[in-house]
Amino acid sequence: MKNHATIILFPNLTQVLLAVSKYSVIFNQNS
Repeated sequence: MKNHATIILFPNLTQVLLAVSKYSVIFNQNS
């Protein structure tokens, strides 16, 4: 059961990390 939850959560975490990295790059370019 726990494995299924992590498998579902992991893609969301990677998407969040990608979004954060993209935003940080944009933020760095602005400043």
